[in-house]
Amino acid sequence: MRKILLFSVCLVSFIIFKPIAGRAQQVLDSTKLYHISVRDGSEFIGNIITENDTSYLFLTGKYGQIPILKSDIKKISVIEKGSIVRGKLWAENPQS
Repeated sequence: MRKILLFSVCLVSFIIFKPIAGRAQQVLDSTKLYHISVRDGSEFIGNIITENDTSYLFLTGKYGQIPILKSDIKKISVIEKGSIVRGKLWAENPQS
């Protein structure tokens, strides 16, 4: 009887707490550099700190941390090579 009761309590606990873990924020690779274009014409270059179902928390060099709704994003891309100089993206020099 105790085994059945213990199993039932564990099963109910698993069912109750599993959806909570699914809604947690995801922590992404903060070393990747992203370029985000928003529907109002704004463009941001920086790192995605966290992501949830509806938005990103984006870290820029000039504006700090800003939340951006996923529904407002027109385009998002990873910047593979290059660097940020005075707030602008400079492509990698092919002659270096």
